[in-house]
Amino acid sequence: MRRFDSPGQRTGAARRTVVYILAGVGGVLLLSCFLCGGGIYLALNWAEGSFHETFNANYRDHPMVQEHIGEVKTMSVDFADMAEVKEERGDPDYLSFYVVGTKGEGQVVVLVKEGLIDTCELIVPAGTFQLE
Repeated sequence: MRRFDSPGQRTGAARRTVVYILAGVGGVLLLSCFLCGGGIYLALNWAEGSFHETFNANYRDHPMVQEHIGEVKTMSVDFADMAEVKEERGDPDYLSFYVVGTKGEGQVVVLVKEGLIDTCELIVPAGTFQLE
């Protein structure tokens, strides 16, 4: 005996069309997430590299950097720490980086005004030093 579909049920072709549409929309959303996340990652990676170069060009030979950090190997951003520094100092123009070198590690806190470094502090276990 043959079973007939009720008028409210979809046929196989209509069901496949809905599945294809949902899969396409899901694919587009997933691709958008990857592109957005990748763009943010590339922008942050570029900013870290750019600041690393700027820091090395301006402060590599500073006596306090040489004494406490040595040669800078890596610099990384800690967003939770940066938010804390901005709140603590009451200025959104502060940036905070974690620095690891051949002699030690520490934190670099920078005040950026009009795209240029206004003040730079090196915070290490031995104390806080203004880098000029």
